[in-house]
Amino acid sequence: MIAAAIHCNAANYLRVNQIGYLVDDVKVAVIMMEHGDAPTSFCVVNADSGKKTVMHSVKPTGEFAGFAQTARLDFSRVKTPGTYYITAAGAKSSSFRIANDAYAGAQEVPLNYMRQQRCGWNPLMRDSCHRYDGRLQLCGDRDGEHVDVRGGWHDASDYLQYLTTSANAVYQMLFAYSQNPSVWADNFQADGTEGANGIPDILDEARWGLEWMLKMNPDDNTFLNQIADDRDHRSPGLPNEQMADYGWGAGKDRPVYPCIGSPAGLREYKNRSRGLASSVAKFSSSFALGAKVFETLDPALPLRCLESRAWHTMWRRQTRATARRYAPCRLISMRRTTGPTTLSWQRRQ
Repeated sequence: MIAAAIHCNAANYLRVNQIGYLVDDVKVAVIMMEHGDAPTSFCVVNADSGKKTVMHSVKPTGEFAGFAQTARLDFSRVKTPGTYYITAAGAKSSSFRIANDAYAGAQEVPLNYMRQQRCGWNPLMRDSCHRYDGRLQLCGDRDGEHVDVRGGWHDASDYLQYLTTSANAVYQMLFAYSQNPSVWADNFQADGTEGANGIPDILDEARWGLEWMLKMNPDDNTFLNQIADDRDHRSPGLPNEQMADYGWGAGKDRPVYPCIGSPAGLREYKNRSRGLASSVAKFSSSFALGAKVFETLDPALPLRCLESRAWHTMWRRQTRATARRYAPCRLISMRRTTGPTTLSWQRRQ
């Protein structure tokens, strides 16, 4: 569910499915209250006509997180197509549609989030951020060396960046496109600004991630895993205004950490890593599927993917058995065949 909350009286919030509801489907909104008891009724309002329907199907669901009371508001009986909003206990929801085609185009909605999370040039802000990323750390004699790892996406609700989540996002977008290429729209340029460019937007976004992943694998033996750390949180605000200082100046270089293949972390929070197979497989499977998808759209990109250092390292080190185990979506054994841009795929048994 894509949820939206409009704050109306500093105490109560309403969440609805902002994409919409199907005519005959279950329709539920959620109210979250900082104080007071759950309402006994609520109104479903037609945004065009102003007609109100008072409803009483309220199920209190108790305390949640910082809210003293929550409740589920069931308005499944409303079946007339149209645009609506809900009011309850002084709060008002955002508008939503009820229609049999409410989910048409919904596959594009996550891409809005991906575009706004872009690091480097950010189309939402029409500005660049983190222009100096970054400097190697935990790399022995190479500590402090500058590597260009600009790009990719900010992770979650801060500005750190991770290979693990980014590679999974890249793979899932490429896989989704490969399963049904005809359903994807072309409304945005490669840089995320408005306007068609002849390439489905999901592939523009996947390529943005692939290009960053190539930077995170700068040579045969270096697999970079993370940009920045918790010191970023000392400088909240918009990403293009962030002034976190890691010792190279406020708003300058951020640290870049490699996959080191051994346990790392603070105190009891150390991971159990014993090698590079998981990360190498994420590089390799994303590059390989990218090669397959982009083969006719951009012949240069598959060649770069197939010749990527991650590909060579995974196979030359004979880590195939463990790497396959950790590849996204349990993907497949991969092997090169005769041509430089040809892939042969074998499903894992």
